Amino acid sequence: TFEDKNINAVFEIDDIKVIASSLKYYFREILPEPLLTFDLHEDFLEAMKSEERQQKVTNLKNVVSRLPKLNYECLKLLIKHLSDVASYKDENLMQESNIGVVFGPTLMRPREETVASIFNIKHQNILVESLIIEVDAIFEGGRMNEKYQTIINSRNSARLVCRPKKEKSTDCDSALI
Repeated sequence: TFEDKNINAVFEIDDIKVIASSLKYYFREILPEPLLTFDLHEDFLEAMKSEERQQKVTNLKNVVSRLPKLNYECLKLLIKHLSDVASYKDENLMQESNIGVVFGPTLMRPREETVASIFNIKHQNILVESLIIEVDAIFEGGRMNEKYQTIINSRNSARLVCRPKKEKSTDCDSALI
């Protein structure tokens, strides 16, 4: 349809999974390199190593700002959209962590896939999840998402959990950062 410039055909697709799969396919197979570029791959992984949440967000913001302009703008648009998707997690079951699992390996991968790189997939997922949670702080110069707080579990890994609300329902689930 895009070759025919019939963009209206896209809006006739009823299955959202087809659209999501097409988007993932574009980022993974059509682009010559990932949106989070090969050159910055190690820097992104390094940015996630900080134990302190504020420092991790600052590190991510710094590395994201070094992306080529088109990559930056595309990532900003995509992450804002994925944040909107996550805001409907009660209906679509796609909380930030699930979206990170789906899009982590799609948006970020090493130049060469090795056995060692398999161990970084978890960090790629958490990185995308963190971008979604902290979209305002990273892309808009806003504050960190105050719906989340960091706790340290028994394995000494940081985990974000939703801050308790006074009313019964919550609008966020647990997430890693």
